[in-house]
Amino acid sequence: MSALGVRTCLTALATAALCGTTALGANSAVAAAASKAAPDISKVPCSSSTVTVIYDSTKKACYSGTGEISVAITKVDQVETGVNTGHFTAQYNGSESIDHFVSGEDILLSPENVWEITSIDITAN
Repeated sequence: MSALGVRTCLTALATAALCGTTALGANSAVAAAASKAAPDISKVPCSSSTVTVIYDSTKKACYSGTGEISVAITKVDQVETGVNTGHFTAQYNGSESIDHFVSGEDILLSPENVWEITSIDITAN
């Protein structure tokens, strides 16, 4: 190998070390992000299998799939979990609560408080 070839090879290895890549070129952070599935959760028509958020007394917002979604649902009264497992984040008067749920739960939120759900994370269904 010529001196130029050796220098090119050493430069490539040094760059890989500085950038957090291996000699094979796989960046560990990129590989980890790629291996994590993209969220597949969306708002859907309500059914007995969806996560159903009942708000403002009679309105409903329903979600299905897996992953996390940011929402802004105010005046939440109840959450029906359907066939899902996961958690949601609720806020009231500046305080935040992370509520974990399993399949078949009906979670009633305190009627004295005006709760807002800010995220829903479904981990299994």
